[in-house]
Amino acid sequence: MLTLVFWFQSIVIPVLIGFAVGLFFFKLWRTVACAVLLNDRIVLVDESWRVKFKRARENDFLKLPRHWVLQELLIPIIMNLLMSLCLPYVFARWIVPSLGFSLTVNSTVYRFTWVAYLAIVVLFSCAKRFPVWITNLHNSMRNERYSGLGLQNFGEAALECQS
Repeated sequence: MLTLVFWFQSIVIPVLIGFAVGLFFFKLWRTVACAVLLNDRIVLVDESWRVKFKRARENDFLKLPRHWVLQELLIPIIMNLLMSLCLPYVFARWIVPSLGFSLTVNSTVYRFTWVAYLAIVVLFSCAKRFPVWITNLHNSMRNERYSGLGLQNFGEAALECQS
């Protein structure tokens, strides 16, 4: 028996909406990353993306080699998205239920998996940048304290220089 499916119940609309949302977030990420890169402050992306965006901006995006665009721009973005979506899902839907926990624990883990994954990613990215922040803080404090002053030796090294 053939049934009539209305346009708002078809599968095509959610696929197109998903594509449009993905395209919107890609444009948003690119705009934010370019704005951060233009101000010479690398916060969201590392130094390698500066070169990639500079090359894409200087040359026309459509005239760039397809292999380079795929390998250097699209595949890293797609892999990051897949890792951020698939790892928590596999953990919450396959690994935790196979350990034999109750249904309430499984649903709680499924509910908070992406929040925990996001927190872990933020913590690790901050931990990766923490030594650089400390070094920059130390250098700025040193530059403020000793700017214009000649450094002098005090203690045993000063006594040896005088004699």
